[in-house]
Formats: sequence, structure tokens, C-alpha cells
Amino acid sequence: MIHPLEQLRHSAWTPMTVAGAGFVLAVVGWPVTAAVYGVDPALAMVVTVGHSVAAVLAVRWPWAGLSLAIPAAAGTMLVTAAAPATLPWPWPVTSLIAHCLTLAVLAVCHRW
Repeated sequence: MIHPLEQLRHSAWTPMTVAGAGFVLAVVGWPVTAAVYGVDPALAMVVTVGHSVAAVLAVRWPWAGLSLAIPAAAGTMLVTAAAPATLPWPWPVTSLIAHCLTLAVLAVCHRW
């Protein structure tokens, strides 16, 4: 009998689901980071897409996904540092969810 996590690792639906979730997080997170946190739209795009691509990369290449997620997180913290204290600093919620998605993909799909 195959373990359920083994089935998930080898399922064709896993990369497609993570890619879909990453796309949604990028599409929602970019305007949130730019409008709510007052970040330049180009910078907001770079850090938001970085978080989303990290999750997608982590499905196949765990170290590449982790290597992109860490600078994306640091970049997000830097560009949102001037945000008002009423906002959930240091990360927009969408960036936090994208980072958690990357960590979940790493935990479920790969052995350490």
C-alpha cells in the first residue's frame, strides 16, 4: 500500500494546484502591497511574484524555492517597513500566505 503523502508527491495535480494558488496570491497580493502599504507598484510586483514563484519552484526544486522565498520575505519586509502601525507589518497577509504555501509544499512534497 502506498502512503498518502507518497501519492501526493507523485500526483500531477500537485504542481497545478500550487501554480494556481501562486497565481491567485500574486494577482491579489500585488495590488494589496502597492495600494494598502504604499509601495511602488514595480517593487510590489517583484516581491509578490517572488513569493509566488518560490512556491511553484518548491514543488520540483526544493532548494531553489527556499532560496527564492527567503530574499522575497526579506524584500517584502524592507519595502513595507514604512507602513503605518495599524497594518499587519512586516508582511501583507497575502505574502504571509504565499510564504506558508512554500513551506507547506516543502514539508509535504520533499524529504529532508
